[in-house]
Amino acid sequence: MKKNNYTLTVESLFYTVIFLVFILFLALFTNAMTNVIGAFETEAFTSSIAQL
Repeated sequence: MKKNNYTLTVESLFYTVIFLVFILFLALFTNAMTNVIGAFETEAFTSSIAQL
């Protein structure tokens, strides 16, 4: 029983770490995409003013 509980704990820890890494990656990716979109919108906005 102890061996099974230990294995279960290790698997839970493993999945938890993967989940946390996934959340971190998702947050960084979202932040990067926001920066890219923000830069693109700023560039387009500047171009619109230049055309006016």
